Amino acid sequence: MTGLLCRALGPHALKPDGPLVVIPGGLQVRFVCMRCHTIRRERWDTRGRYAGGRRYFHDKTYKGILEEYDRLGARAAWVSGAEKVHAPAAKGQGDESNAQGLRLVQGGKKRRGGAVRAHKRAGTQARRRA
Repeated sequence: MTGLLCRALGPHALKPDGPLVVIPGGLQVRFVCMRCHTIRRERWDTRGRYAGGRRYFHDKTYKGILEEYDRLGARAAWVSGAEKVHAPAAKGQGDESNAQGLRLVQGGKKRRGGAVRAHKRAGTQARRRA
């Protein structure tokens, strides 16, 4: 039930579909949801800005989901039907032969004294301007 995700999460997973249709005063753009197959049609001006006139055309199965579930109910239904896995045990817990526990990894290079260098640069630039 992929349409259930659209109801549970809110935004559709839209992708452009078909060419841009030239209409008086702008363009008509068509998007299709990859999960529930809802079609969204919008009007844009010739510069690509939204110009109003957004319409949705829902698939029959998604219409049934809209009538059956509210957003919270759709989340609960999706969670109850989704496959669940357990996270690996942290190091030192559980089976020691499987040492693939989660570890903290040090981040990238740390900059030291960045504010000092920025201050020196500001003073140098002020002297150059004078």
